[in-house]
Amino acid sequence: MNSPFLCLIAGLTSLALLVSACGDAVTTAVPTAGATALSSPSAIQIQQPTEPAVQPIEPAEQPTETAAQPGPTGVSEALPVLPTPDCAGLFPTPPDAEGPYFLDNTPQRDSLVEPGMSGDRLIVSGYVLTVNCLPLTGVRLEFWQADANGQYDLQGYRLRGHLFTDANGYYRLETILPAIYGGRPRHIHVKVLPPAGGGLTTQLYFPGDSPLPALTVALTQNAAVMQAIFHFVLPTQ
Repeated sequence: MNSPFLCLIAGLTSLALLVSACGDAVTTAVPTAGATALSSPSAIQIQQPTEPAVQPIEPAEQPTETAAQPGPTGVSEALPVLPTPDCAGLFPTPPDAEGPYFLDNTPQRDSLVEPGMSGDRLIVSGYVLTVNCLPLTGVRLEFWQADANGQYDLQGYRLRGHLFTDANGYYRLETILPAIYGGRPRHIHVKVLPPAGGGLTTQLYFPGDSPLPALTVALTQNAAVMQAIFHFVLPTQ
């Protein structure tokens, strides 16, 4: 009689072990599913650093575009064209000494600034008019001057050149502020040569050390460039 009873006990024990084993399998499966759910945010976090890593490419391209832009010439082109001067009380521009440094056959150009040239950038502009306030078209303007160290180029055409007035008698030259040298004030030499002949040889001076008020430019500062305004007035042609 004990033998069937023992078999029953053994059977119940096996069933308990089976249930316990199944419970362990279910319990083990739950954290596995939870671990898979937690791994999804981790995958998103890994992708996030890769997005900012692409962004610095855009700022790196911007300095290249800025460096490619022109320097002083681009600044001078932003300056507005001067309005027509007041014609009240015009009188002929006085002559001044030519000096020993004029050279013929200068290049035609509206900028004397060359790559690597030192000195403060300067725009000299204005009109060439008659005493009756009529604009003079096609007037040749010869410019020559010292550099930022007070030196003239006597072998070539550095800081030398000529241009022509437009249909309104307007001219504009890009150059640098000349230096003081040999006790002389800052100045720019000019020849004003109308197509009809005659003309004027003179010099332009700057406020602060000018010996002749009638030949002194009106000087203003605009952004990174100085602007010198001077109107040449010639006798009636």
